[in-house]
Parts: sequence; structure tokens; C-alpha cells
Amino acid sequence: MRLFIRLVLLSLSIVVFVWGRDIPEYVTAWPKQVQVEKPDPVLGDKLIWEHWIYSEKFAKRFEGFNLEKVDSELQNSPIQAIVLRIYKKNIWLGVNDNYPEQYVTDVDLYFDDSFEIPLSNKKWEHTKSDDYPKGIEASFMELKPIDKNDINMLKIAKPIDFYPKKPYLAFVLPLDGRFRVFGGAYYPSLLKGISYIALKARLVNGVAVPLQNGGSLWLSLFGKESYKEAKIAIRPGAVAGYYNIMNKNFELDTHVLKNGFICLPTSFTRIALPKVVLTKDLNHCINKYYVYKKYNQSQSKESKLLFEWCNDVENKGIIFNRLDKTTRANGLNEIGF
Repeated sequence: MRLFIRLVLLSLSIVVFVWGRDIPEYVTAWPKQVQVEKPDPVLGDKLIWEHWIYSEKFAKRFEGFNLEKVDSELQNSPIQAIVLRIYKKNIWLGVNDNYPEQYVTDVDLYFDDSFEIPLSNKKWEHTKSDDYPKGIEASFMELKPIDKNDINMLKIAKPIDFYPKKPYLAFVLPLDGRFRVFGGAYYPSLLKGISYIALKARLVNGVAVPLQNGGSLWLSLFGKESYKEAKIAIRPGAVAGYYNIMNKNFELDTHVLKNGFICLPTSFTRIALPKVVLTKDLNHCINKYYVYKKYNQSQSKESKLLFEWCNDVENKGIIFNRLDKTTRANGLNEIGF
């Protein structure tokens, strides 16, 4: 009896110890519920879903941008506009043409062209995965410049024929092991004063579990790493793993911009992160529907549980981070955008 009581007290002390710690919000704040559209939970009745954040300077240069919705965080930022774009595409064209379409995520960035990205001499290799589906084109093709010179420049705009020296990188602060490497087309002088990058995440959508309070999402346009070590797998039941990475400091000094680090506005991440987690969960469901149907497993116990969960994702917008299934040894580079 005494042994039993001791074990109970020990268990209670462990529970109090774990839950009494300052566990980051993105560990505890799941599941979440986000808005879903009809008939498609992400796209509604359109081919593409877009969310724009833009500066006053950008709004005055193009038609259709409401000055009342200018983002104050971009006032002193090299970013002039940023847009999250989601649409559907068979990313396996040429490999499996019968594979169902899945959601792909692009982040288009318009920024000051004095901010030059270092380039290599490797030629640009265009593949089918770089192509937009029928009816969809790059976001700058939809812009309506007010100035005639801008109109003419857009007509002849082409991506540069060289790769950046290092792939673009997204990461979060405080540092916690979440990062994402991007490819994408680079237009160093899309318009006078404006460069443009289409960051293409495609199937894997980088860093979109919720940020903890006060956290921020950053881009490293020069491909420089904010930290060298991010090898601790973060998963439920291994809470201590967070603290080892979060203690690695990213120096916010006067050389941040000079080294290619740009902070994305909170108004963008507040909208983008839940939307992208929704697309990731939906992609998981699309994949499993296809696999179960192909291998006649739709009546299995596992598939029935999955269909129940997917129904909640598709119709109610209830999303999960599924850390235990998507964590990789080099950080949470498969969660989010």
C-alpha cells in the first residue's frame, strides 16, 4: 500500500512538473479551428486563393490596392508587398499523371531592388513543377500599374537566368528548429525600384505551426543560416527538446538587413499560418484517399478513423499539427509553409 501511494505521489509530481513549465503555445494550442470555404474548403469557388499585405508606396503604384489597408509594419521594411497564394495542381505530372491534384503554396515577395541577392553562375533549370496550372499565372501578371513605364516593363519582365548562391530560407524566432528551404524564380528588376521572388513551397509547406506569443517569421534571402544546429526532433513527450534550440540566439543587430534577413509582418503570418496548416492537412487526406482507394483499403479500421478526421478538416476546418508524424531530424521543415 505504501509503495502504491509513493507511486501515485511520484506520478502527480511529474504531471505538476511538466504542466507547470512554460511550454510554448504551439505545443499546447491544438487542435485549432479555421474558416473553410464552399465548395472547396480553401479556394471556395475560385481557382486561386490570395492574401496580400502591402505598403503605401506599393498601393500608390498600382490600381486596386486600398490605401486604408496599408500595413504599417512595412513602412521601414525592404518589403513592398507580400502575397500568399494557394491553388491546386498535380505536382507529379510526368511521373504519375493520374495522381489527384493537391494544394500548393507560393509566397510572392516584392521588395526594394537595392537589396541584391548574391547569385551563382549555375543556369536556371526549368521543370514541369515550375509551371502554373491552366488559368493561373504569376501574381505580377495581374498587377495594373498606373505609370506607363511600369506597364511596358511588366510586358518584357523575365526571371534571371542564374540561381541564387544559396536557396532562400524561412525560419521562426525564437529559434526552435523550424525552418524551410525554398526554390523560386527571381526577377532582380521587375519594375524600377522593385525586385520580385516567387518562393515555391510546392508539396512541402515549411514552418506553419502557430508561433508562440511574440514570435515572428523570417526570411533569409541570402540563404544564410540563423543557427547551425537544428537536429533535435520536436515531438509530444519530448518537451525538453524545445529549450535546447530556443536558447540559441539570433542576433538582431544593425547587420540584419545587410545579411539578407527580413522579418515578415505579423498581419501576414496571422492569416497565413492557419491557412497553410489547413492545406497541409487536406493534402494529407487527399493522399490517403488515393492510397486507400488504389490498394482497396477503404474499409480498414485505420481508413475509417482517417475519413472521420478528414471530414472534420474539410467541413469544420479543425486542423492538427500532427508533429509526431511529420517531424524530421533536421527540424520541423515539413510543417506549414
